[in-house]
Amino acid sequence: MSKNGVWQLTRIILNYCDHSGSSKGVRYFTKYHLKLIFTSELINTGRLYAFARENPQIQFVVQLRRGKHPFVMGEWRNGRKFSVECSNDSPEEIERTMYTLRNQWGTKGRKLGRYVISKRPSIQVRVKQITQTLFLGTMESIIISKIPDWSKV
Repeated sequence: MSKNGVWQLTRIILNYCDHSGSSKGVRYFTKYHLKLIFTSELINTGRLYAFARENPQIQFVVQLRRGKHPFVMGEWRNGRKFSVECSNDSPEEIERTMYTLRNQWGTKGRKLGRYVISKRPSIQVRVKQITQTLFLGTMESIIISKIPDWSKV
């Protein structure tokens, strides 16, 4: 996602294994879609080619890691790195993961709301009010008749 017109994602790193079964989708993605970008063949087909044409600000890196599960890592301008494991994912799911990484700012998630809005107020508020009147009041104000009847509440 862009902040002030500057895209925040700078690099996408694809890590995969060349013989593992969990890397099958990434191997297919890199073999049939990355070849269109990094070779001299300029065929306008393939998901990654279209993704790279839409996003020239992103640098693509493919790394071979033997014996490890595949993952996609994104690097943002603020220095944050975030990786998403993509074991047994199809090429469509890997593309969706890359779009998800592109549309993030690279910051940690924040809470949107501060309080829970409820139709039923908490009983803790009533108990707190009663204990404050009992213990913070003067000794003359402590009369047993002032304690509320809980069966009516």
